[in-house]
Amino acid sequence: MSVPRRKGKKKIWCETSKLSERKVPVEAECPYGLFDSCMKGEYQHVKEYLQETKNPELLLNWVDKNGNTALICAASREIPKMVELFLEFGADINAQNDHGRTALMEAVLWGQWESVNYILDKGAAWLEDNDGNSAVDLSKINERNERERWERLQNEKIQRPYVSNNYRQQIADLLEPGDSEPLDDLSTQIEGLVDIYATRN
Repeated sequence: MSVPRRKGKKKIWCETSKLSERKVPVEAECPYGLFDSCMKGEYQHVKEYLQETKNPELLLNWVDKNGNTALICAASREIPKMVELFLEFGADINAQNDHGRTALMEAVLWGQWESVNYILDKGAAWLEDNDGNSAVDLSKINERNERERWERLQNEKIQRPYVSNNYRQQIADLLEPGDSEPLDDLSTQIEGLVDIYATRN
């Protein structure tokens, strides 16, 4: 399967407290600190902004230095409510970063149960990244995936390792037959496992 050509929207860069080198175009400024609020899971703050602003796309289309949209970043973290919020306001569910990764791929890689379920339910496309990896590949417990997670964790804590590893194999088992199984069916199965997860925690 060939890697889909990225159909990215125009990149909008904004200043944050951590990456001062980012550019802020005069015509598209992002509220200072808002992206950090997204990543911290400050749901009400972000929701109020999206409801009140006339240009929600300034946040929804915002990308970091690796081409990650706010949705992709949220999907890799344990903040499923933020993922739902971005999609409700029209975030591109199939947007790919500079490495070809989508929100679904990132949620799967980091074992984010609820986000995987919601993104599938909303009809995410079955894509591959620039290295030819699909969500199935990224769900597997192997050296390649563990190395990527480890390297990325050196810069930023994204997951709770025990919880993610405990359920990652179950996600992999569900997605393994995904080449021939409709995503709707996968979403239903994952939803059941999310319920099991909730009762154990």
